[in-house]
Amino acid sequence: IYAGECYELSVSLTDQYPYHPPNVVFSGSSPQHEHVYSNGHICLDILYDSWSPALTIHSVCLSIMSMLASARCKRRPPDDGQYVARVGTR
Repeated sequence: IYAGECYELSVSLTDQYPYHPPNVVFSGSSPQHEHVYSNGHICLDILYDSWSPALTIHSVCLSIMSMLASARCKRRPPDDGQYVARVGTR
């Protein structure tokens, strides 16, 4: 459902990488997806609790592409407004 659409990711690494996950968000416009907030934040377990030093930026990108490819409809997370109001923008 995202055919022909292009999105840009911002990837930030800390000094603790690869032992801590990178900060990955959509920059500019973000896809309407139930795991992507309107501020570009991505709800994907490997970016948080399920991170492993064995993962790479490549595997993160593949996971995000797989997440988007498995979408059945375009919609924001149900708590998008509350989340964005709480954490702010990018």
